[in-house]
Amino acid sequence: MMESTQIELPESGSVFDLQIFNMQGVVVNNLTGRSGERLVLYRENLTPGVYFIRILDRNTGETAVQKLIVGSR
Repeated sequence: MMESTQIELPESGSVFDLQIFNMQGVVVNNLTGRSGERLVLYRENLTPGVYFIRILDRNTGETAVQKLIVGSR
């Protein structure tokens, strides 16, 4: 079974850039989505640990950061 995380983007008419960072600050994944979309982040290439998801609204420049914890399989 493939492990995944779903990220639902707000209805704002914007385009969003998502970056996944490991604890060392290295970007391990980039995603782009439009307002109202549900993005699926597949975790099969992520080693167990703590990651951060940064979401940038291209229209407003606002950012949000969330923690993602990937457990062992």
